[in-house]
Amino acid sequence: MAGEELSEEHIDKLVELAGSDNDETAKAAIDLLHDISQVTTKSVEGYV
Repeated sequence: MAGEELSEEHIDKLVELAGSDNDETAKAAIDLLHDISQVTTKSVEGYV
């Protein structure tokens, strides 16, 4: 994923992984989704 643009497909995959039965996988996906939301929020705030 490095060097790629973050797409809706990537987000969908992370959401799918967040529901994983594997606790480690689920936690990692949730942490990434949280980080992405923080970066997105800060980016939007920069334009306002």
